[in-house]
Amino acid sequence: RGSVVIATQDVPSLRIVQSQSYQVTDLYLQGTFEDGRRIIERIPVEQIDCARPPGTDSFTLYLKLFSAQYHTEPVICTPDEIGLVTLRDEVMDSLKIAVPILGFWISVCILFWSYGTITSPPPSSPSAPPVSA
Repeated sequence: RGSVVIATQDVPSLRIVQSQSYQVTDLYLQGTFEDGRRIIERIPVEQIDCARPPGTDSFTLYLKLFSAQYHTEPVICTPDEIGLVTLRDEVMDSLKIAVPILGFWISVCILFWSYGTITSPPPSSPSAPPVSA
């Protein structure tokens, strides 16, 4: 709840757009218990990747997603429908690309600075005023 996720697939019927972020307003597991009669059970969960309560392995995880740009009220979907990626995972994937590139450019800057320091003439000392006799 309250986390931000990114859809990796378009789902026009739910107005879910690929590569757009959505606020998770609710998370729950839903499935059926069969003990002589069929009971549909909805169990709220706190996080997308939390451990499932015992006996809910066959339950389906549902999310209510909302984006003010695309929705007037939250829409209900499963992570598989939209190709769910958390914002944290998206940032970590971006860092895997950005950090080596940043390291390269910092190295280039240090090399240019070092080259300039080595090849530049030493600073000249200010001229001393003439001594009068």
